[in-house]
Amino acid sequence: MTDQKDFKQINDLNEEAQERFVEIVDNIEEREATKERIAEDIKAAYAVAKDDGYDVKALRTLIARRKKMRKAGQDEILQEEGILAIYIEVVGDEQ
Repeated sequence: MTDQKDFKQINDLNEEAQERFVEIVDNIEEREATKERIAEDIKAAYAVAKDDGYDVKALRTLIARRKKMRKAGQDEILQEEGILAIYIEVVGDEQ
């Protein structure tokens, strides 16, 4: 656990540092608001897809897979999926 004395106390900051702190807080709050608007836009896009008859669960899986592929690379993903297929085959569909 971090000791309280490790953090800057707002009263110990000079005016310039206090202004900088307020800028940081404002910046974070703006980004949080933007994130909320984007989340609403994404939700609306999925609603349009659903209205058009697309399977939203499959669409979410596709989007997540493409995102993962951009980060990790196609070869790594295909290898992971191959291993997963083997594991599923070994375990079977028992539930």
